[in-house]
Amino acid sequence: MTLPKRLLFYTDAAEFSGHEVMTLEAVRYLSSRQDLKVSFAFYEGNLRLLERLEDIKNSSGNLALNPLPFRSKNLQAFRSLVTWLKSRRIEALMKRIDPDVVVIRRAV
Repeated sequence: MTLPKRLLFYTDAAEFSGHEVMTLEAVRYLSSRQDLKVSFAFYEGNLRLLERLEDIKNSSGNLALNPLPFRSKNLQAFRSLVTWLKSRRIEALMKRIDPDVVVIRRAV
């Protein structure tokens, strides 16, 4: 079994809550490991999340930030079926990063 070397975290949440706090603890630990490459894709309007991610990036130097213009909205599961642009951009991002593991925090 090969251990993952490239990790991608993704959230489209517009708000900052306890789920993001817990996710950031994992990101902080994993980005401190120099044997891993950690990336984080997130809604660019979530400024509290961005601020904390930048702190982690500045302290570890091992975190790539990927802000996106997409955020979760009401009936997002249905919207995702008809908004092909969002899906294509996320697909292109994932192909570029080529992660071994993707951790998704979907807003509900």
